[in-house]
Formats: sequence, structure tokens, C-alpha cells
Amino acid sequence: MRFTAAIRSRHRFTAFFLWLGLFSGLAQFSLLREAVTVAQGNEAAYVLVLFLWLIGTGVGSLVALQLIAGTARSMRRVFWLPVAVAAVLLVGISSLRLLASAGGLAGQVLSPVPALFLFSVGVLPLSLSVGLSFVVGVRDLAPSADRMRDTANRGYLTEVIGFAAAGLVYRFLLFRIDALTLALLLAAAAALFLATGPGSTRRRKAVLAVAVTSGLILLIPFLGTLERASLGFWYGGAELVQSENTRFQHVAVKERGGQHDIFASGRYAGSVGLVRDAEILTHLTLTNLDSVQRVLVIGGLGATLQEVLKYPVSQAIYTEADPALIGIVAGHDSGLRQALDDPRVQVVTTDGRRYLGEGGGPFDAILLSADVPTSLDLNRFHTVEFYEAVRSRLTDSGVLGIALPYGIDTADPLSVGMAGTAYRSLAAVFPHVLVLPEDGLLFVASSGGLDYASPAKMGRLVGAGIAAEYVSPEYLEYRYGTERIDAALAAFGGSDRVNTDLDPSLYLDAVAREGVRHSSRVRFVGASTDLLRNSFWPALIVLALLIPPFLRRGRRQARYGRFIALLAGMGLLFELRRRGSGLPAP
Repeated sequence: MRFTAAIRSRHRFTAFFLWLGLFSGLAQFSLLREAVTVAQGNEAAYVLVLFLWLIGTGVGSLVALQLIAGTARSMRRVFWLPVAVAAVLLVGISSLRLLASAGGLAGQVLSPVPALFLFSVGVLPLSLSVGLSFVVGVRDLAPSADRMRDTANRGYLTEVIGFAAAGLVYRFLLFRIDALTLALLLAAAAALFLATGPGSTRRRKAVLAVAVTSGLILLIPFLGTLERASLGFWYGGAELVQSENTRFQHVAVKERGGQHDIFASGRYAGSVGLVRDAEILTHLTLTNLDSVQRVLVIGGLGATLQEVLKYPVSQAIYTEADPALIGIVAGHDSGLRQALDDPRVQVVTTDGRRYLGEGGGPFDAILLSADVPTSLDLNRFHTVEFYEAVRSRLTDSGVLGIALPYGIDTADPLSVGMAGTAYRSLAAVFPHVLVLPEDGLLFVASSGGLDYASPAKMGRLVGAGIAAEYVSPEYLEYRYGTERIDAALAAFGGSDRVNTDLDPSLYLDAVAREGVRHSSRVRFVGASTDLLRNSFWPALIVLALLIPPFLRRGRRQARYGRFIALLAGMGLLFELRRRGSGLPAP
């Protein structure tokens, strides 16, 4: 009898901590994807989510120690915990989406205080519950009070194994499932675990298993509708016609007035049928060449590729890191479907920068439709190292065309600084760089000769018989007007910063600029930002004055004093960095 009870107890122990590890992993992955989608693909969301998770689990463990001290062990409590924690995940994800959509925060690069508040709503309750569950599980599943430490060690190891299994399961099986459906599946697994608890009979287990399975069948379609509805609010209340989790990102397609807009990880990636930007990038770049045979197109959702095929090129290579994104866009763009069937087109489903590093070329032209580098991933396509890789794959007279979606606003020093950094980064690699400003910026760079004379370019456009909707010979003459160009080059004076992989100054400026642009829309969660900013340094000074008394007392007070000193030092370094770079306060 004792042997049977011991086996049953061991199975319960393993099942509980494996489930806790599996749940923690899948919940973290879901929350990370939610957060990065809300924050327009910015990696700072990862840092905040993991920070809040660690803080929450630690505090949850401390709270559990206080709550269960002196109470009797309860096996029923252990089996109800997974159900409660799974319910917290459902509530947390729903609250995060509701708050983000209600405040108009989705798809923005948030400043630190609003982002911390927003992510706390979704992450802290769940991490608190996980920390509490671990301590309660150790307490109630330990064979005796003197074996608590051993039980905690074995429980942690078992939880880590479950967490590792969660990574494999999510990567290869569950990455396409939306967060709400995943939370429901975890809740169902918790309910089945509950059925094996004390007092369970075979009949009860069978009835509960049937009930859980039936509930899943009935609720999953409803959750799919809820998923589309909540994401529709995220993307401006427009009709969400497609939402898909790929291996790399979340892709959404919304329709408004017959126009399909594409979003990748919450970031606007482009619109089907809007060819203006693609025409400008392609034709203002390729008209600098007497002839063009091989062209490399990086990104652009296929719009740039369609413009390139209007030239008598022999080969056009189109790189896109996410193959699922190509299929999604092609499903709504008949022009892209025709372009992909063109025998001159070769689609390479890999990262554009990796493709350049692995070989390929030489190319007569490389075209890059660049996004604002509000994440380190996007910043990789704006660095000196990337431009050096581009130069190595161009012919002697080959050109790089790069379109930036921000212009030069002399009233916005961050905008001017970003444009200047982008220009100097290019000029550090290419001896010839043309600057063509308008509502956005277009740079044409080459190791060969380039000039601003427009007649030859107009002749090439007409001679090639290009049928363009926006770019005409007159438009070329307008864009190569020296007055606008001279004003832009004059605005670039001053700082000599360049953007590199290890010193991503353009990324820092872009994040600061986005935070300034959206500052009026985050007041409902950042009303205390000014108070925090104005009182931060006085508070640190007061705390610093308390350090000497603590240093003279016990070891614990000394550790506290060193922590305050470290905090003050880090804050001072960040403040000096901010003021030295001209960035606004957080």
C-alpha cells in the first residue's frame, strides 16, 4: 500500500512540475509575441516582459511563503492551482489587448514608463501566480518538512525540463496558434490534470475528459472570431481579413475602402496596390545606369520587384526572410502573382543581409525599401557593415538605391539627425552618394560616377519605354532640383556620427523619435512621467545620503547601500548618454 502511494505521489510530483514548466514556457512565448506586436517589433519589449516575469515570480514566491506558513498541506490545492494559473493567462492576454486597443497604443514604439505599465497588466499577474504555484507545489508535495530543500531542487529541475520541452513544442507545433487558443488549450490540460487529483474515480475522469474535449470543440471557433475582432481593434478598427502566425512573426492584413494594408509584428509593412514608393525607388535609381542586367531586390512586399521587371533585365533576385509573407501578400496582389511567374525572377527565402554575406552577384543594382529602424533587426540594414557587404556585391558602376520613409523636418532635430546619420553612414563606404529629399528620403550610392544632371536620366526613362503612374520625366527633373538637395546637405552638417552594428545610433534616434511622435497618445498611462522625471534625481540624492549610515551597520544594510549606489551610478550614466546624444528624456 505504501509503495503504491509513493508511486502515485511521485507521478503527481512529476506531472505538476512538468506542467508548470511547460505552461511557463508557452505562456512566456505567447506574451513575448503579444508584446513585440504591440510595440511595433521593437526588441525592448522582450526585455520588459522578461524583467516583469522575473520580478513577478520572485515576489509570488515570497508571498506564497507568507501565506502558507503554518497552514496544513493540501493535495487538492496543488491540483487546483494549474486551473487557476491558466485562467490568469486568459485574463492577462485579454487585458493587454483591451488596454492597448483602448489607448491606441498598438503598433507604436512606446516610451519606457507607458510600456512598463502596459506590459505589467498582462505579465505581472501571471508571473506572480507561477511563483506562488512553485512554492505551494514544493510545500504540498514534499514527503516531509525536512525534505523541502531536496523537493525544491527536484521540482526546479523538472520545471526546467518542462520549459525546454515547451520551446520545442512551440517552435515546431504551436507557433501558428493564436494566444487565446493556446491559453484555452493550457487550461484544458490543467483541467485534465485536476481530474487525476484526490477523490477522482474512473467515471469522473471519463466525464471530465469528454466535457473538456467537447468544450474545446465548441470554444475554439469562438476564440478565432474573438482573436480577429481584438486584433481588428489593434489595427485601427478596420476589417481584419487575414491574421497568421508564421515562423518569424505575426502577419495581419486589414482592408479599408478596398485597400489591403499589411502589418508584420504590429509594424506597417506596406499596402497592396500603392506603387508610388516602389516607382520612386526603382526608377530614380535605375535611370542612373546606361544598362541594367542583374538586380537584387531586398524586401518591399513585391511592389519594387514589379517595377524592376519593366526594364529589360536578365535576372531579378527577390529576397524575403519569411516565405509565408510572400504567399500572404500574393494572395491579395495579382500583380505580384504574375511577377513571381516571370522566368527572370528568382525568389530567395532568406534574410537579405545574410544573402549578401553568403555570396551572389555581381549586381548592376541593389534596391532596398527600408523601414524606420525602430528595432535592432531593422537597424542591420542601415549600418556601415551592411553597406560594405552591398558594395562588395555590386559591379564597378553598380548602384544602391535605398528609400527611407522619413524626410527632413528642420523643426525636428531628431529627424534631421537621423537623415544626417544615414547619409554619413553611406558616405563612409561609397564615394558617391546622391541625396533626393521629398516627403521621404532617397539615397543613390555608387563606387562609380554619379551626378545630379537630370536630362540623361529622363532620356533613359523615355528610351526604356517605362509606363509609370507617378514617375515621369518631369518628376525626375523636379526631384533632381538642386535647391532642395542643397538645403538637405546643409542640414546634415554638425554631428559626424555613423551607424554601425555595435553603435546603433540611428536605432536610438528612431526609437526616441517614435516616442516623441506618439507622446500625446500615451498620456493616460504615462501621466506620471513628468513627475517621475522631475523627482528622480532629487530622490536619488536623498537615497545616496542614506548610504553612509547603512555602510556602518550590518552586512544586509551594506548590500542595500551598494545597490542604491549602483542604481544612482547607472542612472547618471544613462542621463549623461541622453544629454550627450540630444535625445529627449524618457
